[in-house]
Amino acid sequence: MKITVVGAGQGGLQAALLLANAGYDVTVYEKSPRSELGHDQLDAVEPGFFEQMSIPLPAGAKRAVTASFLAPYSDAVLTLNTPEEKENWSIERRIFSLEQVERCEKAGVKFFFETEVKGLVFKRDCVTGIQTDDGEILSDLVIDAGGVYSVCRESFHGRFGITEKPKEDEVFNIVHTYYEPAPGVNLPDTYNYYLKYNGSYGICWCGIEVDGSVSTLIGNIGELKNEEYERLFACLRKDNPIIGEKVLRGGRYTAIPVRYPAPIMVANGYASVGDSAFMTVPIMGNGIASSIRAGQFLAESVIENGDASISTLWKYEVKFFKKYGAVFCFLDILKRGLLETDDDTLKFLFESGIVTNEEIESVLHGRTPSVTLTELKQKVTNLMKIRKSVASVAAAAFKGVMAMTHALNIPQEYDSKSIFVWAYKLDSFFKK
Repeated sequence: MKITVVGAGQGGLQAALLLANAGYDVTVYEKSPRSELGHDQLDAVEPGFFEQMSIPLPAGAKRAVTASFLAPYSDAVLTLNTPEEKENWSIERRIFSLEQVERCEKAGVKFFFETEVKGLVFKRDCVTGIQTDDGEILSDLVIDAGGVYSVCRESFHGRFGITEKPKEDEVFNIVHTYYEPAPGVNLPDTYNYYLKYNGSYGICWCGIEVDGSVSTLIGNIGELKNEEYERLFACLRKDNPIIGEKVLRGGRYTAIPVRYPAPIMVANGYASVGDSAFMTVPIMGNGIASSIRAGQFLAESVIENGDASISTLWKYEVKFFKKYGAVFCFLDILKRGLLETDDDTLKFLFESGIVTNEEIESVLHGRTPSVTLTELKQKVTNLMKIRKSVASVAAAAFKGVMAMTHALNIPQEYDSKSIFVWAYKLDSFFKK
């Protein structure tokens, strides 16, 4: 079986590695040069992940620093007192990507860097390959790891239930920049996250990284205009005098999906992973772990069944939604509810202790709080009784529970009619 992977994203690389080890003919096409693969930045990955996935710890990996979460216009600060052994790993994303590429090459995966994919090749209702500047390249399976604005996904033009592109409010536009620390300033021992910072519609942060640099992020859900970036960064610098003048790296505008996973990730001859399937954590965006796990689920389904039929590929999607996708649906609706809540109510949630350190820690680590559906429903009911203005947040949380419950009821076997009905209803939870 010949397999084409579009983009050297983490999910695509994991699938490529496992499929090549199983004897399949795998080729990866990546538009960037090898030396510029991935983002030149530090990323957080949950503790225990590399061990669980049998992936060597990336070179230079260190435990992340302690984080604090600040509500808008509030003096309440939630400092996450996470034991060191349970803290996230902080890794160099580019280094990790290059290490994964080297592992893939040793397994026999072929790479074509600086090769841009223009779209998919179809034969009737089946994807049969990709289109490049050098013409058509045919294969039995195309794995789409092409990112949030994947040209492969757009090639469907909405057919077969494939989402063509995310909505504007489902994309987190950020500028992530690293600075030298300002001289003569005491360095903090926490990493500050700001929700709806100074009237923004998203998350900003500032903190000392494990390498000693000052990491700053200005993020907005939807368009981030340059003048808005400049305004928010001026506020961030004022509130965090540790930010020096010298830029060490970063500073590019980047788009990250922060929405629920694509309800239909597969078609005949096609499967999407990572940002192309919207697999980031809907509140924080970091999706390395979920993308790699999805790549593994995909490879395991193909290897176990010995083909790339739509029934086989659907098994991969079912496993992802059962393990992670349903939870991400809950987090997405919760995120939308929090961002649409007035600042006074958010301040009350934090200062009253309704939102706890444990719950914020779970979200920042890409997890939902460790409660059952029944406990979550009871918490929402109690929340609505405490204060009338909190009703909108409680309603969002309850709606999130309903969306998660529906997502878990994903059809177990491939049947186009029942799948379209399930996907249509899942989409309906996110319509205004």
